[in-house]
Amino acid sequence: MSASIESSIKRRQGATFVAELIIFRRHLLSYPATHPVVTTALQKTMAGFAQLIADGKAFTLGVARQGLLLQNEALGAEIEKFRNFAATLSSFGIITISFSEELQPEELNAFIAIINRPRNEVWENGGIKQAFEKSGIHSIKIHVIDPSVFTLTDDLVAGYSADPWDIFVRKLLDGYFSVSPERLMQLISAPPAELAEEFGAILAEIPEEEHQQSIRSLADFFVGLANREEISGLQDDMLDKIASFIAGIPSNLRCDFILNICRASESMTGFSEQLLQRIPGDAFLEAMQSVATHGGNIPEMLLKLMQRLSTQSVSTPDLDAAISSPGGAEKVRVLFRESAVEEFVPPAYQKTLMAILATDTLPAESMHALGELNKTLEYDRLESKVGDIISEIIREIPVGERGDGIRNNLMGLASHHLMNGDFNSLETTCRVILDEWNDLESAALFDPGFIQEILDAASILGRDKFQDIRSIICTVGHPFVVPLMDRLFTEDNRSLRRFWFDCLSDLGEMTRNAALERLDDERWFVVRNLIIMLRAFNDQEVQRQMRRLVNHPNSKVCKEAMKNLLSYGDPAADKLLLQDMEGSDTERKLVAVQVAEMSSNPKVVDNLLAIIESGGIREYGLELKISAVQALAGIGSPQALPKLKEILSTGRWLHSGKHVQLKIAIIRALPRFPAPLSRPLLEEIAAKGGKPLASVASEALKGLQGVAP
Repeated sequence: MSASIESSIKRRQGATFVAELIIFRRHLLSYPATHPVVTTALQKTMAGFAQLIADGKAFTLGVARQGLLLQNEALGAEIEKFRNFAATLSSFGIITISFSEELQPEELNAFIAIINRPRNEVWENGGIKQAFEKSGIHSIKIHVIDPSVFTLTDDLVAGYSADPWDIFVRKLLDGYFSVSPERLMQLISAPPAELAEEFGAILAEIPEEEHQQSIRSLADFFVGLANREEISGLQDDMLDKIASFIAGIPSNLRCDFILNICRASESMTGFSEQLLQRIPGDAFLEAMQSVATHGGNIPEMLLKLMQRLSTQSVSTPDLDAAISSPGGAEKVRVLFRESAVEEFVPPAYQKTLMAILATDTLPAESMHALGELNKTLEYDRLESKVGDIISEIIREIPVGERGDGIRNNLMGLASHHLMNGDFNSLETTCRVILDEWNDLESAALFDPGFIQEILDAASILGRDKFQDIRSIICTVGHPFVVPLMDRLFTEDNRSLRRFWFDCLSDLGEMTRNAALERLDDERWFVVRNLIIMLRAFNDQEVQRQMRRLVNHPNSKVCKEAMKNLLSYGDPAADKLLLQDMEGSDTERKLVAVQVAEMSSNPKVVDNLLAIIESGGIREYGLELKISAVQALAGIGSPQALPKLKEILSTGRWLHSGKHVQLKIAIIRALPRFPAPLSRPLLEEIAAKGGKPLASVASEALKGLQGVAP
C-alpha cells in the first residue's frame, strides 16, 4: 500500500477516533457515568482507537486554539466541533497529546472528566498534569505550556520582585519549564543567552501555531511592562539582558519577536527604540526578509528604525551595537537609499509598476490571466483531477483486470472527500463505484467503518450537512439500511432521530426485509417505528405481521399496527376495530377509537356516538369520549351532528365539570364538519351558549371565515 493511502487511512481513522471522543464527551456531560448511553459511547471510542493503533504506534495530535494537527497537517479544520474540542484542550495549556496502545477505558473516562471541569478549578488544584497524576492516567501523555502567565495583572506582579528582568524570568519558568527545583534555581540566575537556548529548545518541540502565540505573549509582556506606571524607567542593565536573551533565541523566533515588538506599539517608544538598538543589525534584515517571504506589511516602527540607521551620520555606541555585524551597516544604507531604485528594478518592469500605481488597476490581460490562475487554486482541484483520471482508467480496463490498486485509490479518494466535508465530490466517487462494480464488490468497498464515518458526519457537522449526507445515502442505498436502523433506535437527539427516519424512508423497498427481521425486538418503540416504516408495503407477509402485532402488549404498537391494516384496506381491519370498540378492555377500546377515522365502515360512526353517550356513576370516561369526538370530526359524518347538538344542550349533575370539557371539545371539533351544517350550530352557541361555551364557539367561527356557507 502506498504511503499516501496509508496516510489517508490514518487520518480517516484519527478523525473517527476524535469524533467518537467528542461524542463521548458530550454524553458524559449530559448523563451519569454509568448510564448505558455513556457506556456505549465509550465502547465505540475504544473500538475506533483499537483500529487506529493497530500498528503499535502511539497516536499523537498537536493542539492549537484554531484546531488539531496530525503529522503537522490540520485535522478536521472545517468541522466546528473539532475546533471547539481543540480550543478546550488549548485552554488547559495542552499543545500535544499522545494516546499509547496501553490506553484503558478508565483512563479515557478520567481524561474526559478532567477537561469537562472548569479550567480555573483545574489550575487552582495544580494544573492539568497534576490532575492526570491524581487520576492515574498513564497512557495519555501531554505537553503543556501556558503563555497566559505573561499577562500583566497587579496580583501577579505583586508576588515578584520589582526587577523587571526577574519578573520576566520567573514568569517564563512558570509557563514553559518543567524541571527539578535545583535546575530551576540555576536557570533563574543563569545568563540570558543560556536561558534563551533552553527556551528555544522547548519551542522547537511544539506546533508552529504555538510558537507564534508564545512570541506574541512575550513581546506584549515587554511592551506592557515598559508602559506600567509603577516602573519609572528601565535601566541599561535590564535592557542589555533582554536584548541578550532575544539575540540568543533561534533566528525565526527572533524575527517574530522583533516584528511583534514593532507592532505592539503605535509609535516609536523610548523602550522599543532602546531595546531594538541593542539587537544586532542583521536581525532587522532577517525580519524584513521574513515579511517578504511570508507576505504582509512591514511595521512602520521597523521602517523608521531602519531609515534612521541607514542615514545616521554620527557614530554612537547604540548605533555601533545595532550594526556591528559584518557588512550590516552597508546593507541597511543601500536598502533604504531612495536614489538606488534603478539598481534593483529593471526599466521595463519599473515602467509597468509606475503605470499600475498611477491608475490603481492591473492591465486587463493581467486580470484575465490572474482569473485563470485563480481557478487552478480552487478547493480540492487536484483531488478532482485524480478522481477523473481514476474514472477514465476504470472505463478503459475490463472488470477482471482491475487490481486492488484502483480500489484502494478510489476509496482513499472517497476518504479524502469525506475528511474535507466535500460531499458533492464524495457522492460522485460513490456513483463511480456503483456504476463500475457489481453489488457484491461495491458492498465490500462500502465497508461498515466507512458507512459509520458518513453517519458520524451528520452528528458532528449538524443540520447544515443533512441534505448532502442524505443524498449520499440515497445514492449508495442498501449498505446504509442496517446502520441507519441501529442509529435510529439508539439516538437520543430528536433532530437526528427524525433525520435517520427520513433517510430510511428515502430508501423505500430496501428497508422492508430488514424491518421485518426486527419486528420481534423487545423494545416497544423500536417495533412501533418499524411498523411505521412498513406502512408503505402491503404484501401478504407484511399484513400477516401486522395482524399479529395488533395484539402486542404495548398499546402504542397496537395502534400503529391497526393503522397499517386500515391503510392496506385489509378486510380483517374493520372487524378487529369494531370488536375492540365494543369490547370491555378500555385500553384497546381507546386505541380503536383513536384510529377509527381511517375506517369507512358505517357501523364505526354508530359505535363512536354510543361511546360519547355512555358513562356511569363512577366513571365518566372523558379521554375516551373526547377521542371519539375527534374521530367523528375526522370522518366528518353529518349524521353525527344531531347527537352532538343534543349533548351540547344538556347538562349533568354528576361529573358536571368533565361534561363541560366534553362540550368544549365538541365545539372545537365542529369546524371539521361540513360548514353549511356546523356554522348555524356554532352561531347559535356563540349567541346563547353562555360562558365559557360562547367564547369557544366564537373562536371556532373564526376558523370558518372564508369557508362558503
